[in-house]
Formats: sequence, C-alpha cells, structure tokens
Amino acid sequence: MDKLDYLSMNGRLLKVFLAIFETNSVGAAAHELGINQSTVSYSLDKLRTYLGDPLFLKSGRGITPTEHAIMLAPRIRSLLTSMEGLAGQDDYHPEEDDRPITMAANTLHLLPQWAQIYRRIVKEAPNMPVRMLELGSRENISGLLNSANVDLVFGIRPESYADTLDAREVFSQPQACFYDPKERGPVNTLAEYFDARHAVLDFGSGNRSITDALLDKSGRKRNITLYAPNIEALATLIKGTDQIASFQKNLIKTVFDGFDWCEPPLILPQIDIDMIWHRRDENSGRSQWIRSLVLSCVQESTSG
Repeated sequence: MDKLDYLSMNGRLLKVFLAIFETNSVGAAAHELGINQSTVSYSLDKLRTYLGDPLFLKSGRGITPTEHAIMLAPRIRSLLTSMEGLAGQDDYHPEEDDRPITMAANTLHLLPQWAQIYRRIVKEAPNMPVRMLELGSRENISGLLNSANVDLVFGIRPESYADTLDAREVFSQPQACFYDPKERGPVNTLAEYFDARHAVLDFGSGNRSITDALLDKSGRKRNITLYAPNIEALATLIKGTDQIASFQKNLIKTVFDGFDWCEPPLILPQIDIDMIWHRRDENSGRSQWIRSLVLSCVQESTSG
C-alpha cells in the first residue's frame, strides 16, 4: 500500500469496515450505521482497493471475513478509539453510542457492584450493548486488553502490569472465612484453620492464589478439598458441608448470603481489586466515561 492509499482512508470507512465485520452483512451494517446499502458497498469497494484484499467473501446467504480482515479488525477498533480520543471527553455523548462495551472480571470481584454498574450504563447509554466476560486467570489480562476486544478488565492486583496497561484501584477488602452455620462453627485458632476443609477457585491456569502463595512462603498449606470454577458453584457446593472458604468480606451480601463468617485466625492478604485498561484508551472520551461511571458506582456502594 502506498502513502496515498492509507492517507485516503478516514474514520468513516473504518467504521463501515467494523460494522460489516461485526454483522457479517452489508445490509445489516447499513442499518446499524443509518446509511444506504449502496453507500456501504461503495465504501467496502474503496477499502478493498486501499487494503489490497477482498476483506469479505460470500458464504451462503451472508459474508465471511478473510484472514486479513480478521487480523485487521482489532487494530481498526483500536485506531478508531484512539481517533475518538483526539476530540476529548467533552465531545463524547454516551447516549448516542450504540457500540458494545465489553468488560471482563471474575464474578466474585465485582459481584456486589455489577448490577449497579449495568443499570447506570443502561440509563446513560441506552443504545449500548453490554458484554460481561469471565476473566479467569490473571494471565489473561494483557491478552484481552491488547486485542482491543475488551474495554476494561477488573482483577486482583498482580505484582506488576505490562507497560501497555494502566490501572486504578477500585476497592480493597479484607478476607473473611465463610461457613454454613448448620454444619460447623467458626475457625478460632490456627490449628482449626489448617485442620478445616477448604474450598478454593481454580481457573485452570495452575497459578496459586495469593493466599496460598503467601502460606507457601511460611511452609504452611491449607487442606483444600474442593476446587470450583466460579464463586457461584463454590458457594452452592459447600452449602450443607463443613467446608470453609476465604474470600473478600463484602461477598456476604451476595453469593454467601445465608452463611456465617468469622475473622481468619491469621493475617491473610487484602483483596486489592484494580480496574485495568490499555494506555491507547487513556484519552478516549468513551473510556474516560466508563471508567468514571464504574468508580462512581463502587464509591456509592461502599459508602452506602
């Protein structure tokens, strides 16, 4: 591609590309963008010329992206976000935005706030679809944000972040030991804690939790008898058993409702939850809006 080609492209052409890519249809893309189908077809022809690739091929009654189009999609999405940031937040109007917003977290980390965050998005950006993904291992953070397919990630703070990422603390919570009061009492001593049967989360990465990593350093190990894939499954499975689970204290209001809790008989690490985004989105009005909304919701929930 020569210099004239890529300088001839503009944001409108890139928006057409993304609309076709996300709908797999020229007609649906035209409807989504509020323009004529012939305009979309004309724009697609220009993109094919500029990029030297057919981009989309007929497949049955629809179209399917080429390998080159699949490779370009996250880069174009990122470029549009960066272009949006040039205008600044004052020119961003969430009520006019119909692009999906995607956030990834492990449910337990934001469970008390998810509903409030969602209601605020619906109120301020009623046309914006919301995708909430399960994060899984902390090792997924960089990949998700670098792909430009995820706007925000929420997770336990690691030792460090990649240079391409930025983060801000959402909240910090002490841990509590949850248990079914019909099956057992609290753990009051170290001996009771280490003799107890523990339930933990396992996202399949093989990584140790921050609690077990800390205990490893002191040569102690918990008696882990259940590895669950998510917090809802864990709470359901330990109900009616004598197992205990150590998690952030504010979960007593949600998934551990009906359980009792006690302070751990040893010092366990705080659960520090960060909101993480890619630095390319730092000045994006859209990104600034959603980050501000999330922080506002969390502040309201913790002060209420």
